[in-house]
Amino acid sequence: MRRFFVLTVLLLVMLGLHALQVDPIGVGDPLTLAAIGFVVLAAFTIAEVGGSLGLPAVTGYIVAGVLLGPYAGNILSEAVVTDMGMFNTLALGLIATTAGLELDARQIQKLWRTLAATIGLKIVLCFVLVGGAFLLVQSLLSPLTVTLTGGTLALALVFGALAIGTSPAIVLAVITESRAKGRLSELVLGAAVAKDVVVVVSLAIALAIARSLIAPDASFDVEVLIHTATELGASVLAGAVLGGLLIAYVRYVHVEMLIFVAAMILVVAELASALHLETLLVFIVAGFVVRNLSNYEHHLMKPLEMVALPVFVVFFTIAGASIDLQATWQILPLALVLAVTRGVAFALASRFGGQFGGESAAIQNQAVWAYLPQAGVTLVLVGFAAERLPELAGSIESVGIGVVALHLLVGPITLRRSLQQVGDIKVSQPKAAVREMPAARARVAAGADDDDPTPSRPDRAGRAERIQATCRGIEDPELVALLRDLHDDLMAVALRIADEQWAPWARATTRSACAALDGGEDGAKLRTWAAQPHGDSVARFGETARQTFDEMRARLRNLPLEVDAPFRTEDLQPGPHDNWLLRGRKFAVRNQQRWLPRHRSAYRRVPVRLAARMALEPEL
Repeated sequence: MRRFFVLTVLLLVMLGLHALQVDPIGVGDPLTLAAIGFVVLAAFTIAEVGGSLGLPAVTGYIVAGVLLGPYAGNILSEAVVTDMGMFNTLALGLIATTAGLELDARQIQKLWRTLAATIGLKIVLCFVLVGGAFLLVQSLLSPLTVTLTGGTLALALVFGALAIGTSPAIVLAVITESRAKGRLSELVLGAAVAKDVVVVVSLAIALAIARSLIAPDASFDVEVLIHTATELGASVLAGAVLGGLLIAYVRYVHVEMLIFVAAMILVVAELASALHLETLLVFIVAGFVVRNLSNYEHHLMKPLEMVALPVFVVFFTIAGASIDLQATWQILPLALVLAVTRGVAFALASRFGGQFGGESAAIQNQAVWAYLPQAGVTLVLVGFAAERLPELAGSIESVGIGVVALHLLVGPITLRRSLQQVGDIKVSQPKAAVREMPAARARVAAGADDDDPTPSRPDRAGRAERIQATCRGIEDPELVALLRDLHDDLMAVALRIADEQWAPWARATTRSACAALDGGEDGAKLRTWAAQPHGDSVARFGETARQTFDEMRARLRNLPLEVDAPFRTEDLQPGPHDNWLLRGRKFAVRNQQRWLPRHRSAYRRVPVRLAARMALEPEL
């Protein structure tokens, strides 16, 4: 109720500002700045309400935009939405750079078979199924007025190309919000980024063919393909140069990273627009270069994470406010047909692509739902297609925006659901699970032992020393807390296995063996007892232990590979057994800390994930 109260107060404030508005000559809508703050607060509140219903926050932002936008509540006028559109450039740059930083070349190498097979099948199936469905509906029902010869086939090609894309913005937002980690998360993010390039090339080919179909005197325009290839190549080169500049800045300057990143994105976006480059591709390549050719990705990721929430809120709220509800409603039947056909194409591509890549049955079944989201990039391509084919612009815009609107609303929900189904989103274990073992914890606290053949309890002092050694020098309090929580949870699980699984089985097995030996005729009795299905108990215990170990390994993968930790003063003091080389290195680092406090070598690399595994896995 408090959230609804806050939202109501914000709404009344906006209405009051609108009533008092004075529009001076030469000045844009004075409500724009107030609208930005209102959008952030109202959309965040609606997302919190949706979160209590199990919906992803992205859906809440989009719904907030729809409800507050000019086509529904009209709290945000068209002029305000247009003025706020300037934030799309910053948002897309931040999202694209973050997506590039998430792309590890080593991981992509492991995924390439699945990605290549899935994307290749999607290209073929989208043109065949989505384009074929449009041709069938248009020939039978004629929902669109197309008078040009060859216009229907031209539209089918365009809609088939537009169907290929998946929104990296929605994928990244859902993965960031839910902290999803796993095979499907990597596949979806890699496919979304790769398909941005694929859909641009496919659309260029489709537009070239469409132009030759609707203009009898025109031939296939090869120059369009050459121009597209030149733009893509120049964009990749520009992204590589930008990545190198980012590495140099972090290494030699490393000040005011947040302001630098925001200014860099705005400047580079303007330059890319002036040079006719693919802005998203430039930033994705830049992030990819920083991630794979340096060790500075976390220095760049931190300022991006700081502004991720307001960026996502404004970006997706604007996307929701841009949906024309009336136009979408009029074209809804055709849009539903194309959306369902696209889903069928994705389901086939995900199944056969997953089989070719050796993916698990769960990923083959659930990947289709993860690939569905579409958002701002596809809307931009819809406008681009309408501009290149002005004779069919009305049909392209109405149907294209309708299909994107459906996937914009449904895609985040299906993506989150699929990640949960395959286990990439870990449901946090309730703390009550620890409290459910009072006897076990009491025995450990008291250091008591009994005659039960249960495994020996790990030494508590040793555990504390190991976890402290893992955290030593790490300044991030959230990371330290995560390590300690992981340690506590692992100990609780280990005690639960000892008390609930191992001890009862061991006691029962021992009693059965003793009874067999005490009953006389030891050999025959023992053989009879051994023939009983004790192996089932052993198998169940082993399966429980294996599942628990796999779960802990999955949780360990949520930890960063390594972090920068400053050298402590005692670490840099010369020791009695140090050789001259080690003494020289310590002397150099001490002076670098004194005179160049931000110098890279004044920090040491702490392999967090490896240290945590060494400290925790032997105990399990």
